Amino acid sequence: MSGKSQFPHLHISIRKDNKVIGPFSGKCSDAQDYLWKDRIEYTGTHLLKYGFTKTPPTINSIEKGESTTLTTDSPALLFWVNVVGIKEGDQQEITITKPNGDQLIQTTQKIEKSKVNWFSFVGKKRSPGGWQKGTYKAICIVKHNSEPIVQQQASVTIN
Repeated sequence: MSGKSQFPHLHISIRKDNKVIGPFSGKCSDAQDYLWKDRIEYTGTHLLKYGFTKTPPTINSIEKGESTTLTTDSPALLFWVNVVGIKEGDQQEITITKPNGDQLIQTTQKIEKSKVNWFSFVGKKRSPGGWQKGTYKAICIVKHNSEPIVQQQASVTIN
């Protein structure tokens, strides 16, 4: 590794006549053939993983696949997302609603720096009365130039 990379990685480029050819959009021959044997669509920003938890998650805890059961006395209700390929200037919006449809929390965050692997979470601490029983819903939207490029809804039920 060198520089400010987040993890070991390799950069590969395709060149013809000393010019870089984009493998997802460029043409390799005079016959205008596509570079891949079968057409492959480029996958840019996408949601890799997401979920609910009762304690602040870490990238290690989500990579281990640790699951959480939420109860009426859980210390917090948090929703986390792991987004791949987020770009500087993108906006991430996360909203969590209560079982009765009222908003528990809504956040909007402008991405200050492009990241290969973006991890964040939002939520609330338990109020003295505990969590209301029922289904809580979360929606995560990532926008690029005000256009949604990622949208995911999830839910968890507290019994």
